[in-house]
Amino acid sequence: MIQNFIVVTDPRTKDWFLVHSPWPPLIILITYILFCINAKRIMNNRREYELRIVLIVYNFALVALSCYMTYEVRIINVKFVHMLYGSRSTVVHSSVVKNRNSLELHKLM
Repeated sequence: MIQNFIVVTDPRTKDWFLVHSPWPPLIILITYILFCINAKRIMNNRREYELRIVLIVYNFALVALSCYMTYEVRIINVKFVHMLYGSRSTVVHSSVVKNRNSLELHKLM
């Protein structure tokens, strides 16, 4: 049974990193489990890290990135709908975005 587990592989993945055989992911998994089990003993005599400022900056960066991606997706959708439906796009915009003021959406284009 183990021999079938080792031999049976997808020929399309034979050149992929860590996928050519089941052993690399299995070794990584076992190493991770052993580290998690022994982490308390390893970290017992160490001070905790002060990451408050790093986490605040990280969270603000994620919020800014999310706002930017939302803006970009909205602009791409508006341009796509305008390209797809032409001058009738204000009606489609108001139904897709559920905005009552379709003139506001037409100004974005």
